[in-house]
Amino acid sequence: MKNVLFHYLKITGILVFAFLISSMLLDGFFLNNSPILRKNAPQYLVKRILLIPDQAKNYIARLTSPNYDKLLKDVSSTTVAKGVYAKQTEKATYIEYHLNQVDWIEYTFIVNGKTIKIKSPKGSIPPTQHTAEFFAESSE
Repeated sequence: MKNVLFHYLKITGILVFAFLISSMLLDGFFLNNSPILRKNAPQYLVKRILLIPDQAKNYIARLTSPNYDKLLKDVSSTTVAKGVYAKQTEKATYIEYHLNQVDWIEYTFIVNGKTIKIKSPKGSIPPTQHTAEFFAESSE
């Protein structure tokens, strides 16, 4: 009986490991669930593998962190800007964004013959041609 249980645990562990590896490879080699291969796939996979210890630390820290909902329950929100609200105490800060309330300005750029549109909140620093080129390069 003990041998059978160990056998099933081993199979389950192998399946979980295979699932994690396949999901990492899927994200690492293909762009946004499409059949397009990443140009920098090997570097991206190495970077993702090196980030695993930090992600584990962050997950454990999140599990042991205090419940901010309780800390900020009695604090009223203040308006930072249109569509941006904040709550703050000595131990916690919470910022809430309501994107449908923000006034947007749309900027149009031409990069490599393609039209790139970037929305920016009204009153903020407008994007530059360099910013549009960066967005166009990162979306390829």
